Amino acid sequence: SDVKIFLKTTEKIIINHSKIISYAEPDKSIYDAWNQSVTQLNIIQKGQPYFVAFCGIDDVLNEQFLSNAQLKLASDIDILFGDIVVNVNNKLKYKHANPNSTMLTSSKNKSWDIYHPGMVMSSKLFNEFSFDIDYSLAADFKFFTEISNRLNLKTCHLRFSQAVININGISNQPNARKIYFSELRRIERECDIDVTGFNWAIENLKLKILKSPIGGFVRNIYWAM
Repeated sequence: SDVKIFLKTTEKIIINHSKIISYAEPDKSIYDAWNQSVTQLNIIQKGQPYFVAFCGIDDVLNEQFLSNAQLKLASDIDILFGDIVVNVNNKLKYKHANPNSTMLTSSKNKSWDIYHPGMVMSSKLFNEFSFDIDYSLAADFKFFTEISNRLNLKTCHLRFSQAVININGISNQPNARKIYFSELRRIERECDIDVTGFNWAIENLKLKILKSPIGGFVRNIYWAM
């Protein structure tokens, strides 16, 4: 399977690079795994600050973005973020992030117009916050909502793609989208915000279409736009 191939490739990379530290423990979800990784990094760094970027199993980090982000790193920077490249059936589509996204401000209206995979974040953000593992798919949205509401974030947008993401991942499947939208509504209630950019009636209609025989075709057109 693709997962087994990925794991074998990852194992080879770890063996050939002495600076890579591998850590494997049981987890309840990807968010639980990310929380565990922060805990381990805190131990390795012995309390010293650092920067971290997260990605999923089918995401590929952009080395050019990371190299440029490294040049911008400073003790007062909280988040460095860029754009994203979407892999639609092996065709790559560039998507621009919003440099002035309300997701990174204290605005009550939150618009998910930035991209998490590959984003570089300061360890300071995890001193008080973590990914809520009660959420299956939207814990990163809640994380950014909480830190932007509570902290005066200093951010920097770089005009590079930070990663390549694959639309065929589990989070883009119709049943997962239903869970995701349900969790966004829950975040609206728990954090007293309004998620903008979504018309819930239209989103429900989209879900019905995605579950239909033409769903895959429609999804590919959407991401290719």
